[in-house]
Amino acid sequence: MKVSWNDHGDWLEIRVSGLLDNDSAEPLSQQMNELIRGGHHRLMLNLSDVSYLSSAGISTLLKTHKQLVAIRGFFAVCEPSLAVAEVLRLTRLDQILVRDADAAQVRNPYSSTMLVMSADDITTFADDGVRGTTYSLGVSEPLRLKRHGDPQRLKERAVSVGEGNVLNCDKNSFALGLGALGGDLAESHDRMGEFLAIGGATAHQPTGGHRAADFQMEVGDFVPQVQALYALQFSGEFSHLMRFRGRQESARVPLSVILQKMLTALNGSTLGFVLVGESAGLVGTSLKRSPLSDSSAEADRGMFEHPSVRDWLSYAPERVHDRTLVACVGVIGNSAKVPSSLRPWLRPLGVEDSLQGHVHAGVFGYRPLKRGFLELASTVRAMFESESLQAVLHLLHDRRSITGAGESEFTGGACWFGAIGSEE
Repeated sequence: MKVSWNDHGDWLEIRVSGLLDNDSAEPLSQQMNELIRGGHHRLMLNLSDVSYLSSAGISTLLKTHKQLVAIRGFFAVCEPSLAVAEVLRLTRLDQILVRDADAAQVRNPYSSTMLVMSADDITTFADDGVRGTTYSLGVSEPLRLKRHGDPQRLKERAVSVGEGNVLNCDKNSFALGLGALGGDLAESHDRMGEFLAIGGATAHQPTGGHRAADFQMEVGDFVPQVQALYALQFSGEFSHLMRFRGRQESARVPLSVILQKMLTALNGSTLGFVLVGESAGLVGTSLKRSPLSDSSAEADRGMFEHPSVRDWLSYAPERVHDRTLVACVGVIGNSAKVPSSLRPWLRPLGVEDSLQGHVHAGVFGYRPLKRGFLELASTVRAMFESESLQAVLHLLHDRRSITGAGESEFTGGACWFGAIGSEE
């Protein structure tokens, strides 16, 4: 079997020649998966030069069709050879899979928004190496922010067991910080690690010997609770949704560029956001041990200073978790406009100090995202229910001139965001 393709801009024609049997079906499936991972969500398979199609080949066609339809993409077969056409006719798959070649063309780029929006509510952009669409969701009320604890006390090693805060992480709130799922503070004090909460789903990276990331979801009357040493928690409705992708297929978009696009859309307002994206590598860290554990109490108090920082933090000198699906929660702002009460919580996330933020990321197994308009709650719930949670990280921008790993990058994704108004 030989495979080649022609890029027609908004769709890709894949030409296959030879036998599409059990031997070749899996390699073809892998190649199409790679194309989908690279952002090609409209595929037309030209089978004019295929002389034989087996059940294994049919299975590959149906699997790809189902995968792309689920994300509002497109997949079909065009110009099947006589032998292939007969198999598709007899299996009654011709009406599902066979289309004319021009059927893959995008008729209306906003046909999958699933909302009625005016032109003023939809803006597109294509600069700084990223292209995308921003949707105004008609929400006028800003997000409400509440601060729990004090991150500066962690840096000073001045936290104690009596300083915990109980956070109810229901479907109406979003949060990130340092804490542990479930139990009371006395039980969870040696598991304190990074966590994030997105609309009823909460992910946590335990410390100590409990290294596997864990999560809880709101179901019925059950609401996840976090025993937090410190946390930023915001609630309300997001005013905007932004879809983004690299200007070239498979291009990597730095996190700072994505964050700056959101800030620009809201005229530089300090904002809260959720990002769900296809990772091209993350730069981040997580605690190795809880600040409240017995072993930590006797450790060097300079936990973020060399060399003791190695005993405290797990950090890779290069990007990790490439080719995964990532859910981020964060608060960002321009340094000149960030309220003084928030400044201790934020760190530089760009090449310059002006972009400040605090971002946590949950890492999941890969699945392609739907195109067009996305609904946040169903998107996040599907990730937690269908994909394995691999880790929770505090994202950083490593700006060291020679040895620095840089920043996290994405090939595409979606951001829900809104300006932060009052603080509780």
